[in-house]
Amino acid sequence: MLVVDTDASTDLWKKVRKGDETKKLIKALDLLSCVYAIIVQPVVVHSFSISFDCKLTSDLILSNHVVFKISANGPFFMDIARLVFDRMWVRDDVSWGTMMAGYAHNGGFCQILELFNHMKRDNVKINKVSIVSASMAAAEMRDLEMGKDIHDFAIQQGINSDILVATPLMTMYAKCGELEKAKKLFVGLQRRDVITWSAAIVAFAQSGHSEEALSLFRDMLKNNLKPNRVTLASVLPVCAEVLSVRLGKSLHCYAIKSDIDFDVSIGTALVSMYAKCQFFTPAMTIFKRMPRKGVCIFIPKLSSP
Repeated sequence: MLVVDTDASTDLWKKVRKGDETKKLIKALDLLSCVYAIIVQPVVVHSFSISFDCKLTSDLILSNHVVFKISANGPFFMDIARLVFDRMWVRDDVSWGTMMAGYAHNGGFCQILELFNHMKRDNVKINKVSIVSASMAAAEMRDLEMGKDIHDFAIQQGINSDILVATPLMTMYAKCGELEKAKKLFVGLQRRDVITWSAAIVAFAQSGHSEEALSLFRDMLKNNLKPNRVTLASVLPVCAEVLSVRLGKSLHCYAIKSDIDFDVSIGTALVSMYAKCQFFTPAMTIFKRMPRKGVCIFIPKLSSP
């Protein structure tokens, strides 16, 4: 919980309005406290709304930093972050990328695509951060046409083979049902690490393509890559879907040897997998041994036949 000295925050805001050069080095947390005070102090709201013609929005680095810090504090703050962004006198590609990443962090996928269209219309430089955020948004919105548009921009920029850009694009195609395009992107990557393999497996698994996800997992093992928590937590539900308890047991053994079997996400996936495959004894054993049990642990147990 953020504790705010409202008087100090108001004084700080007034100093920023005066354009004091030394205040350009104000820590972002102090600025966030100032903005928070503005929210909870109605008397300051009017001052805030008319004060954007001050030094804050003309200082590019400082404004970008403020947008980043505010948006990092949750959906409640996004309107304030957007207000700062909209009132900035000058914006660069970092400004746009920061605003889009903020929306991605808080589930504002429609707003991300809106900003992306705005950038295209105004011929704004589109960097990696913007491409990644836009790809994530298109994937979540299942907007294939927008996803293709984003992919075209990545190709134009020469970054479509960058692992950070290609991974969300691959996820987008998989979630939109374009499996061949997703596979083509994946195969085209010159360097594939465990994160990339895991992302591909997750994309296929969450899109309902269980066999493709398992096929990728087996290929990953053939390439001598060790699964991580994300990989296991993604493959175990697939084992449950195809009732492959043999593979599920193998993954359980691997999790025990890697000392990650008590990880909440893996424990939940194991309980669900065993229960759906009608192996209730090991499901209950894992359930009882879990050091932490949240709602997510009880759901698969209670929903099993």
